[in-house]
Amino acid sequence: MSWPTDTISPRAVQSSHRWRRIGVALLMGLALIIAACGTTTGGGGRPTPTSKPSPTATPVPCTGWRIVASPTNTRYPNSSLSAVSALSPSSAWAVGVNYSEGDTIGPVDSLIEQWDGSAWRVVANSGHGTLNGIAAISPRDIWAVGGQLNYSAGAGALLMHWDGTTWSVVPSAQPAGAKFATLSGVAAIASDDVWAVGGQQIDDDGQRPAPLLVEHWDGASWQIVSSPPLPPSAAPNNGGSFTAVTRIPGTNQLWAVGDWHAWINLGRGQPLIEHWTGTAWQVVPSPALPKGAMGGGWNSVVALSVTNAWAVGSYASKSSPMDHPLIAHWDGTRWQNVMANPDVYGNLHSVAAAGANDARAAGLLMTGPGASSGTGHVVPLIEQWNGTSWQIVTTPALPSGAFLPSDAPLQRLHIATDGAGNYWAVGSYLTQPTSNQYQTLPLTLHCP
Repeated sequence: MSWPTDTISPRAVQSSHRWRRIGVALLMGLALIIAACGTTTGGGGRPTPTSKPSPTATPVPCTGWRIVASPTNTRYPNSSLSAVSALSPSSAWAVGVNYSEGDTIGPVDSLIEQWDGSAWRVVANSGHGTLNGIAAISPRDIWAVGGQLNYSAGAGALLMHWDGTTWSVVPSAQPAGAKFATLSGVAAIASDDVWAVGGQQIDDDGQRPAPLLVEHWDGASWQIVSSPPLPPSAAPNNGGSFTAVTRIPGTNQLWAVGDWHAWINLGRGQPLIEHWTGTAWQVVPSPALPKGAMGGGWNSVVALSVTNAWAVGSYASKSSPMDHPLIAHWDGTRWQNVMANPDVYGNLHSVAAAGANDARAAGLLMTGPGASSGTGHVVPLIEQWNGTSWQIVTTPALPSGAFLPSDAPLQRLHIATDGAGNYWAVGSYLTQPTSNQYQTLPLTLHCP
């Protein structure tokens, strides 16, 4: 099986817990998965609005998911989508990567697609790397972030901007001394106030602490912002990475999530949540993992207000090699775990919300007799919050001959809503055109 050069081989992944780290990472020898940070104020971690949020009508929740055709790339046999952002029902963007065959170093180009209300089309761009996150401020102001790899010089963060006409690469602030660096998430407060988050690797084998990576756009250039401190229990020999960042509506504040882990023992991570108060990043306590968990982390976060936010990810159980979805809710005072119903084997990669009673989370689900051992059948997983509980919803069958291997690096789903109650979810699936060759193709789901 061949994989893009900006990811690690699925053979290196020993359990579905690594789906989260690997899915958004650049070729690093190790997967770096990152996300923006958040802090708390001095009053116990409660964000405070800088202006009164204006009320917005809650759209009627959409029902029924369907697959929408996504264009294939004529230059590269493999393509994968890793993030999506929607401005309206007739305007959405998705980003990812195109790559050639083979496990050796080969061409890797950024993939950007645009939805015009009737079809997806590929948009030309000059990026050479994986795009992991996207944030649309307006139809003429969009940022996409990721990483690019050069084995002779290491890997650096990739930042691209859409001005309404052209996608262009914008110089990033590369962290000094890092062997590898990549960005996983991006969020915008204003056109001159944009945040991107990710992670770094100091050496080739990952035996040195990996600092968090936070960059800020002030309207003129990107600058590295001092990384917030990891929890005291993570010091001194541990590192961390951010996987996602989101703005708290009506404020100049952010939530960021990810995990921290011991680099001297590359095993299970521990959940990490941070809050940007408008002036500083601070660690906010994550809820305790479920009983029997041996580690876990957050992959995505969305905020509806200063008293309502969701974070999703996964945790590893001591009794099974497979992960379980992890969901937490912020009520304005603290983060608390909310157990999925029913509890399943799988991973949640992304979360979006159209309203207080309509949130959706997307990921992968392991089904069948071998689910607990990692030998079951993998299908897309979408869960919906209806104001009372999270429930698994039906997803459409994959195209004939398509499948989702449990250890594939790029197999992840990213979800977004368009402000009108509709949702997009993007990712990829595999086919096997010949007995000794696999092909990765983009997967695009829409509700309704």
